[in-house]
Amino acid sequence: LTLALHAIVEAGAAWLPLDTGYPDDRLKMMLEDARPSLLITTDDQLPRFSDIPNLTSLCYNAPLTPQGSAPLQLSQPHHTAYIIFTSGSTGTPKGIELTHSNFVFITYSGVNSMPDIAMKPNRRLLLFLPLAHCFARFIQYCSIASDDGVVGYLPDTKTLLPDVRSFEPTYLLGVPRVFEKVYNAASRKAGTGWKGRLFFKAAEAARDWSRMEQAGEKPTMKQTAEHLSYEASVYHTVRGALGPRIRYVACGGAPLDVSLAHFFNGIGLPLLEGYGMTETCAPSSVNPTSGYKIGTIGLPLQGVTMGVDEEGELCIKSPAVCAGYHNNPDVTKQQIVNGWLHTGDLGSIDNEGFVSIVGRKKDLIITAGGKNVSPCEMEASIMTSPVVSQCVMIGDRKPFIAAIISLDLGETNAWLASKGAECVA
Repeated sequence: LTLALHAIVEAGAAWLPLDTGYPDDRLKMMLEDARPSLLITTDDQLPRFSDIPNLTSLCYNAPLTPQGSAPLQLSQPHHTAYIIFTSGSTGTPKGIELTHSNFVFITYSGVNSMPDIAMKPNRRLLLFLPLAHCFARFIQYCSIASDDGVVGYLPDTKTLLPDVRSFEPTYLLGVPRVFEKVYNAASRKAGTGWKGRLFFKAAEAARDWSRMEQAGEKPTMKQTAEHLSYEASVYHTVRGALGPRIRYVACGGAPLDVSLAHFFNGIGLPLLEGYGMTETCAPSSVNPTSGYKIGTIGLPLQGVTMGVDEEGELCIKSPAVCAGYHNNPDVTKQQIVNGWLHTGDLGSIDNEGFVSIVGRKKDLIITAGGKNVSPCEMEASIMTSPVVSQCVMIGDRKPFIAAIISLDLGETNAWLASKGAECVA
């Protein structure tokens, strides 16, 4: 499939990625909006698309019959390479037109902005993002741009930690939830006895160490000795859960809890938080490997300009900003003004150029008392609990703030078992 995706773009055609995890209604909407002429799928998925008119199907896991050849259309920089639909989390999913020049620019920009990650020899990345995700395409191109980078693919994250240890990546990319699970697994393995108490003290010491490092303070001799002791007994083991060669971890896609970031930084594995959107061809900013700032989304990539307008909204301008929204010129004019993409996120930029996200422009909760509350930080903090799967804050025009929480069944049952309680179905 990966070869087919590259062949489509090389042939001058545009690719519409479809995630088989999407419901049928959403897939049908995407196909009717983009109107592709050819569908490449597997024979077991083919029945889901039988009622789509004017669509020729090709099953890549079935024997192929030669159909002759057709002249290739040479791709131009401004030609559409991909139509990638948004998640729809803030409204109806919209198809985003990304051009060849978008991807060429962001690939070179990403490689040059992250040389320690992208250009060091013998790099290895285990990718568990679906190929329908824009960031997955960006990472593929970055690996092609390098001489000896190796990318492994995982179809899902059910056996993520064993697969990571087996593959031995030098760097990883993931959402905060992945690293919350690493932390929770280490905590659960330590248990509630003396090992659990040791892990708790080591975790607190790691956070303190990280806060001192970020503040430019030097540890005392006692703190240094304690840190070395915890390195041998705890920190080395936690890092080992991600393989013996892991050096860097890039994190994005959701707010990263500061406490979690300080823990990993304190054990010697900083989570380099970044930011990007499908509209910007994936990454727009990332924390550098040296001089990173916890709590920020880092510095803009080379050639990317980020600013904050008079309403506090983060705006981005660069050659990676999409051509527009497919079949949606009104939204294109509204979201991209004079080359500036309006992200919908509220942001701030400090004197050193580090960018922070402080909330969503449309997600602010205004209580009955008139107080403006950004739910992002509270949701991220609650979701660090091992038993919590998802969390949504509510309270608009109400006298109080509340949360709707869904539990992670596997983690909940593990916690119940550790307490000697009966597991839930």
